[in-house]
Amino acid sequence: NSGELEGVQRSERPRGDTSAAWFGRARDRRDRGLFTKLRGEWAVVEYEPLSKSVLTARDMVGCLPLHYEAVGGNCLVFASDPRQVLAGTGLRVDLDDAAMLSHVIDCYTPSSRSLFYGVRRLLPGTVNRWRADRGVDPVSCEPFWQVPPLRARVAPGELEEELRVLLHQAV
Repeated sequence: NSGELEGVQRSERPRGDTSAAWFGRARDRRDRGLFTKLRGEWAVVEYEPLSKSVLTARDMVGCLPLHYEAVGGNCLVFASDPRQVLAGTGLRVDLDDAAMLSHVIDCYTPSSRSLFYGVRRLLPGTVNRWRADRGVDPVSCEPFWQVPPLRARVAPGELEEELRVLLHQAV
């Protein structure tokens, strides 16, 4: 939904497959509510040099994964796959037995755990922030979106119209 980011001039848009730089400039011009306006699959890792902080965010449904691990007292490694995180750290691979059991039984790994010990995943619809002076634990971890409550009664045709509007916005 690039229309949400039209405030960014065409000359500032990056070339290539990624729109990360474009997103960063657009985010600087908008409030944190920008995340709720984005549609589709996305994950963001952004370093902010002035505050020496790292911001991570993930789409509302969690289509694109974002895994991370703290290495030592001042290093964070990020990747879309936990194996890439482990390759980036050079640490020994240890399976998280409890997460593995949950994955086998429920076909799901709970909370922010991954199948590998120490490697975490950012939950869908969540923003984390780290600061260099605070070590590798997130300074804040907060959801920017929640599933809307169900409506008790719906007028005939209302859902069809809402679906039509949402599909039009998505395309």
